[in-house]
Amino acid sequence: MIISIDESGSFNCNLGEFSLFSSIIIPTDNQHYQDIKDSYFKWESSIPTELFNSKGEIKGTELSENHFVDFVDQLFIKHDDLRFSYLIFNTVELQDSVVQKHKDIEVAMLDFSVKDFEKNNAPKKQTNYIKSIRNWISSKNLQQYLKILGLRMIINKALRYSMIYFLPNLRESEIINGSYLIDKDFINDQNIYWQGYFKRLLLEYTKSEPLPVVDTWDKDTHPFFKRFPIMDNNQLNLSYLFRDNMNFEDSDKYFEIRLADLCCVILFRYHNQDKYKNIFNKLKTKSLAGNGDGDYIMLRDFDFQSKLSEITDKYI
Repeated sequence: MIISIDESGSFNCNLGEFSLFSSIIIPTDNQHYQDIKDSYFKWESSIPTELFNSKGEIKGTELSENHFVDFVDQLFIKHDDLRFSYLIFNTVELQDSVVQKHKDIEVAMLDFSVKDFEKNNAPKKQTNYIKSIRNWISSKNLQQYLKILGLRMIINKALRYSMIYFLPNLRESEIINGSYLIDKDFINDQNIYWQGYFKRLLLEYTKSEPLPVVDTWDKDTHPFFKRFPIMDNNQLNLSYLFRDNMNFEDSDKYFEIRLADLCCVILFRYHNQDKYKNIFNKLKTKSLAGNGDGDYIMLRDFDFQSKLSEITDKYI
């Protein structure tokens, strides 16, 4: 499978609009991938040339409702295996002060991690890497930090939903050969931090909510566990997925990312402009998340000093 990801919205708490991420889950086994690709380019060829930008990409915001009706029908309704998930940040009610607390706590946790590594004489390269992640997070403004939060959430949720969808049908090869394609427009030139950062965060997520596997598989011989072996802490080692198969690419080179972008346009217009209700209702039948309405994210406020004390106690 390929999981392609894009985002839409300002991620600004002061503009009164929701911001969101979408992930498209595209199967790559058998003929599925080529059929979906052919359908996409057939649909794209029907779009007037004046609705393409200088890079040859469709200007999604200028497409008509009929264009999107055809898009959903010819891609998502036609191809049963083409699925998606999405999450919505409630940046309508969210306050900057709450985002700042979440960012400051994450920086504090990274500071404690550095001190813990130094205390236990961890390799200097490992310690310096955590320091660089800490400085990278600290340098982000609140909108950029919200995007980081959203991207790490959608990466985790898309993988989890894909495993729930494919594994019960014994299609583990989709996961074994899985990869991520992420639109790089919003991450600038700092891609070097993302792979390690998301691998680390996904390990944190899966401590409280382990990724699903089929319990009848032999943990020593099954191909799934050969690709993702179980570590000493009883978690899956996902290094292969994040080290070699997470790529940040230009959307004009990958139709998979353009699929995610076009879904974002539909979702943004539905949730922020009260448009495209019929299109959305069709599209959501292909969602892997709950009832099809996406994962709703509202960052909770908390007492900063109490949370900091919890972290301090953990590392003492």
